[in-house]
Amino acid sequence: MRVSRVLKNSRGCRGASVLEMLTTLAVLGILALYSAPNFVRWRQQQEVEAAVRHLALLLTRVCAAASASGRTHAVQFDPDGADLHWVAVVDGDGDGVTSADLAAHVDVPLEAWSSLGMLFPGVEGGRPPAVPTVRGGAADRDGLAFGRSEVVSCTPTGGARSGTLYLRSRSGDAAALRIYGPTGRLTLWWWNGSLANWDELR
Repeated sequence: MRVSRVLKNSRGCRGASVLEMLTTLAVLGILALYSAPNFVRWRQQQEVEAAVRHLALLLTRVCAAASASGRTHAVQFDPDGADLHWVAVVDGDGDGVTSADLAAHVDVPLEAWSSLGMLFPGVEGGRPPAVPTVRGGAADRDGLAFGRSEVVSCTPTGGARSGTLYLRSRSGDAAALRIYGPTGRLTLWWWNGSLANWDELR
């Protein structure tokens, strides 16, 4: 009795027609067409923010190691076109991390080299031409604004080299990492294109 009632009810159900299915697929296709660029842009923004936070954590770890060991530690950057390479290094002879000691392998790497292209594809070193520096900061070379140096040092007393590091996406998003030398304090910034302003990231 119960089976026959189910069969009877099922005869009244009508499946979707081919026209209805094609209409649904067309609507989904239009939605995908309009949402895909927004998703790609959102994804690129997330990658830039993840990259700048990664480098902030690296510098925090390097500065903590300098304080704990009593020896100067640093991050050596090496711009390569739009890509940016880096490695953490330690002072090997007690006179700080210097370019000459790095070239002579007196100051030694603590790990293997990393790069934006390896960890964050689509993120580049540098500041988009139309984007100003953060709060009147110095102009950068290949995304680095640490004077003429490509080495960001942290001393055992908590100080660091002042400057700014810029990252960008191919769609024009930008982020910055600022270091305040006397205290070694780091701040992260995001370029708000709609307001034409740098906002501090939390």
